[in-house]
Amino acid sequence: YVEGSFEEYLEWLGDPEGKAGQLEISALSLMYNRDFILYQNPGWPPTCATNNGFEDKILLCCSGNSHYDSVYTKQFQADAAVCQAVLYEILYKNVFGVGKEELRTAVDMFRSGDKKNRKSASVGSEDANFDCLPKEGSNTSSERREEDWEGNNTDNPPEDKLRQGTEEAKCPENPPKMPFAYSVLKALDPGLYRNVEFEVWLDSRKEQSTKQTLQMAEQEHDDSEILD
Repeated sequence: YVEGSFEEYLEWLGDPEGKAGQLEISALSLMYNRDFILYQNPGWPPTCATNNGFEDKILLCCSGNSHYDSVYTKQFQADAAVCQAVLYEILYKNVFGVGKEELRTAVDMFRSGDKKNRKSASVGSEDANFDCLPKEGSNTSSERREEDWEGNNTDNPPEDKLRQGTEEAKCPENPPKMPFAYSVLKALDPGLYRNVEFEVWLDSRKEQSTKQTLQMAEQEHDDSEILD
């Protein structure tokens, strides 16, 4: 049961810093006829948070600060990434009037860029440093240099080839500018899944943190005026 005012309790749950618990999980289970399976510790088996006998399950992961995230299979993320890419391509083609070839070129540039270039394409994205591993089947710069050494070209000694490989590995002074924001390119790439809900949650936490910082600064300013 809820102690105190139910309206205040709902308002507290709507706050980004508000934390849900067993009461909310039990209510959602009965509302949607689904049992909740909860992961809490890495390497430990999950536990059933509700035992209502429903066939359908919802998988959740609980972090140390009582924050819950959905748990999906890798196949679900792969399928969702393809669907997301199709949806964003339709949006940018039919609504924003961007050509199909321009979209394809942007995604190819995004995929071929190294970690530094892809990070520079980030526009306030929290996950700009992630999902930047080489695609399966692509060759890294070291692998390309190894292939060059194994070639039949004997005009240049290995020392020169090593020097050439090092120069090629250096980032260009003016890397090509990405035509779209990192978040858009990530959503357009069928090989990556952009967690929009997580991004919205992060933005709300940032906004709340900024608001609290300003309030504390104003309070300190008011206190200093009182002391004066």
